[in-house]
Amino acid sequence: MSQTKKLSRKDLHLNQPDEFVTTTGRALEWAKQNQSLVAAAAAGLLGLLLAIAGWQWIQQSRIGRSTQEFYAASELFRREQWEAAGKSFDDLAASLPGTPYGHVARLYAGRAALRAGQPAEAIAKLNDFLAQPVSDSALEQLARVNLSAALTAQGQHEQAIAEASRAVDSAGPAVGEALVALARAQEASGAKDKAIETYLRYLKDEPEGTVRDYARARILALGGTPPPEEKKPLTNLPQIQVQPGAPE
Repeated sequence: MSQTKKLSRKDLHLNQPDEFVTTTGRALEWAKQNQSLVAAAAAGLLGLLLAIAGWQWIQQSRIGRSTQEFYAASELFRREQWEAAGKSFDDLAASLPGTPYGHVARLYAGRAALRAGQPAEAIAKLNDFLAQPVSDSALEQLARVNLSAALTAQGQHEQAIAEASRAVDSAGPAVGEALVALARAQEASGAKDKAIETYLRYLKDEPEGTVRDYARARILALGGTPPPEEKKPLTNLPQIQVQPGAPE
């Protein structure tokens, strides 16, 4: 009785054509038969890659330019050259609107207009900034504080109070400034009691605030009573040494 030789897994694989070689061969054969189609696809892919690279280069160039122009305008703002700064911010916002600094320039154009004594223009520019999504809560808060001040200057008290209240409730770091803006809007609207209450809240929340003296003065002017000032202990006084035999 003859014995049947059992084939191993290795023998089975050796007797079959390699799948990778077969697939590769078919692909090469198809490519030979469709050379024009392959060439067109390769050219299209190369064109797409070049277009993406070109677009990225243009975007980086725009961002770099917007950064330079923003800081140049900021220097004018720091020097209190309000009209020149406002024009520079306006030009940046108009020429590079899709860049981060192009958007922020709208905010600073509004701030410059407010400081130049042009509240109506400031309102338009600040509303334009807030009409677009603002991802930074600090920038949104700053815009609403300035918008409240501009609306107060225009006698639009209800809107001014609303914007200042939103600034107070936001997550930004300038809650103290927002409280003062709210108090000013309330005072301008004739709501003296509410203004006093807001000024008092400012003094409680910001005991070392930069406008604490202003807040105390406004509370007194409105007929309120500011909290007593805390007396700070004297520290770091020079030590006086008494020499032997000298009168004390």
